[in-house]
Amino acid sequence: MINVMVIGPQALWLTGLIELVKKQSQLNVLGHGSHDLIRRRVAEGEIPQVLLIDMTSHLSHGLGVIERYRRVAPQIRIVGLVAHSNHPALSRLLELGVKGLVTPACQSEEFVQAICCAARDEHSISSALAQSLAMARIPGHLRRFDSLTTREMEVALSLLEGKRMPAIAKQLNVSPKTIATYKYRIYEKLNVDTEVALLKLAVRSGLIELESDSAQTSLF
Repeated sequence: MINVMVIGPQALWLTGLIELVKKQSQLNVLGHGSHDLIRRRVAEGEIPQVLLIDMTSHLSHGLGVIERYRRVAPQIRIVGLVAHSNHPALSRLLELGVKGLVTPACQSEEFVQAICCAARDEHSISSALAQSLAMARIPGHLRRFDSLTTREMEVALSLLEGKRMPAIAKQLNVSPKTIATYKYRIYEKLNVDTEVALLKLAVRSGLIELESDSAQTSLF
């Protein structure tokens, strides 16, 4: 029996995923809810074998959550749920130790396979995401965001999500001055000088997508 916990909002599709997991005889859902709720349960000694983290809305928050769990409970295997097959961020997730990557569009068998493989300390990546990762290895493919550290990537994604520096500082539990320093380093490494330039580079690099109908950015 594989014990699983799920971090994420009560979105309809995620609720369906949880019900799917519960129906699998080899899987047992210990709990699901916000990061704070699951973190408290882990701190109390309720350690799942596999942790599913929903990063479909805010990848920036997901990066920080993964780092914290890898630090305080390295024995937990992590499966990430992402919204788009976007290689710069996918590579970073794997570098952080994520064992499985799936999207809401995956077949149910792929979800179950990802959990089971993670429990065996093996990697499992959905076909669409695997193709994107393969594309990232083609010479000349834009990978400028790979030069950022994990924390810098977290700040960059938060800026691209439209968050202001005080809000980012509160989310990361640091001072606004520290965020300003990260922002300066990000701009220097990426050779940009405004948030508009950062946005354009993110779009060209495939880090985010622009929805033509609404002209709004669509992040993980």
